[in-house]
Amino acid sequence: MKKLLLSTFATVVVLSFNLSIASAATLHVHHASFASWKLDCDVVTSGPKISSIKNLVIKPTTGSITDKKVSVSGTSAKIRFTKHLAGMTFRENVQIKFNKNKLYVAN
Repeated sequence: MKKLLLSTFATVVVLSFNLSIASAATLHVHHASFASWKLDCDVVTSGPKISSIKNLVIKPTTGSITDKKVSVSGTSAKIRFTKHLAGMTFRENVQIKFNKNKLYVAN
């Protein structure tokens, strides 16, 4: 009986503490726009937020890429760049969101 009470009490005490363990991860992103460009980067997270974007590489299928800019704010990051093709200029955006340990990428 004492063992049961002691183990029940210990379990309740352990479960009543809300332990928040900071977790960090580096996730690799590969994203492509069909017949236009390919993007590769590493997203560094710390807890529920994005810390930084590293090793950013954007390769165009044709033309060239200039003016790469990265902005990180809380749980999202935005990558902006300019693609030049045959005298035309296209501005592109890629948004990365981190929510509930899942990474979402959209352009």
